[in-house]
Amino acid sequence: DLKKLIEKYQRDQAEEEKRMSQLSKGKEKQAKPAEKYFVSGKEKVIDLHIEELLKDYSEMSNGQIISYQLNYFLYEMDQAIINRLRKITFIHGVGEGILKSAIREELKKFPQIKFHDAPADKYGYGATEVLLD
Repeated sequence: DLKKLIEKYQRDQAEEEKRMSQLSKGKEKQAKPAEKYFVSGKEKVIDLHIEELLKDYSEMSNGQIISYQLNYFLYEMDQAIINRLRKITFIHGVGEGILKSAIREELKKFPQIKFHDAPADKYGYGATEVLLD
């Protein structure tokens, strides 16, 4: 199972590098890694707000933005599993709840994890905490 996950990560990484290469040739818009996250021991916090993930997203539709955020979420989940993190918190914001719902639907596919709203006093009401123990 871990071998398949690592192979998937390597394929995804190669595809992302190819996509980034194509973007840099044709457009000014380029993805950048999220700057608003931190790793502490076996815990990580990821900010999924689109302005933290992309420099320019003005030409993207709402559907494309959600898709990008969800793909980034899945990438970070894979990384958390590979790196055997204990806990990862995703800041998705409140909004209309579309990203939160999509994230939680994906999390239901992982039987070995638990998730719940992150502490509101620390992250507000727009974050989900995932326990990977």
